Amino acid sequence: LFWFFIAIAQMGFQPLFIREVARNKSKANSFLMSGMFLMGLVSIFMSIIMVMFVHLFNYSPVIISATYFMGIALVLNMINFVFQSIYMGYEKAEYVLIGMAFENGSKLLLGLIILFKGYGLIALSAVFAISPLLGILLNIYLVTKNIFKPKLRIDWKLCKWILKVIPTFAGISFFSAFFIYMDVLFLSKLSTMESLGFYSAAMRIVAMIKMI
Repeated sequence: LFWFFIAIAQMGFQPLFIREVARNKSKANSFLMSGMFLMGLVSIFMSIIMVMFVHLFNYSPVIISATYFMGIALVLNMINFVFQSIYMGYEKAEYVLIGMAFENGSKLLLGLIILFKGYGLIALSAVFAISPLLGILLNIYLVTKNIFKPKLRIDWKLCKWILKVIPTFAGISFFSAFFIYMDVLFLSKLSTMESLGFYSAAMRIVAMIKMI
């Protein structure tokens, strides 16, 4: 559910931001602040939809509780995507790697500790909410130290322009998410959660090999 809704929430913002920052690096601060504002709003909306979805389709109480944490994780991950867009627009992809390695490394380490301590899905979902917050703190440091000092100013004219040009990118994002994750959504209701877990784990391994 998390990956399905975050794929929709991205709405094609990232490639647009990369393109525009690469064209004019002086706009980087405007895209960073305006992007965090817009993507924050969109991700909060999608988090609410995700929570409503699990209630509407009567998922188990454990999954419903975990979804609240995953909603927080969705919002924080979207903010990290904005930072990654700025890095790539500046052709500083090494900072994307540093941020992702730190965030996923902390997620893996904390997740393993949680699992070996005997905690379940809700605690693991809390780890998913904490790790992107650590990533945001690192990204603020990396941007401030190596690229520019962010100024807390939203460019409302830029926000309006982004909303005007985003529908095409958003359409691509929506249909890609629908195509990629629809099997998981169907199986979550047509099969057991254990079977879905095995299926999803296998598909993640396939996805990793495809990426390599």
